[in-house]
Amino acid sequence: MTTNIHVRAPANRLARRAQTLVEYSLIIALLAIILITSVMGFGFGVQRNLSDSDSELQRAYNRR
Repeated sequence: MTTNIHVRAPANRLARRAQTLVEYSLIIALLAIILITSVMGFGFGVQRNLSDSDSELQRAYNRR
């Protein structure tokens, strides 16, 4: 009976380690998706602001 406990313990430990690895991998993947989406949104906002600034500068230059 005690032999079965010792045999199962390493397999159970390995299963727990694999489960933890999968959980951490999912968390990292989710954070990567959130980060990429945020950076893309920020980039579009900066691009729009720079485009607006360029238009204003061109209008001011053409008024001279």
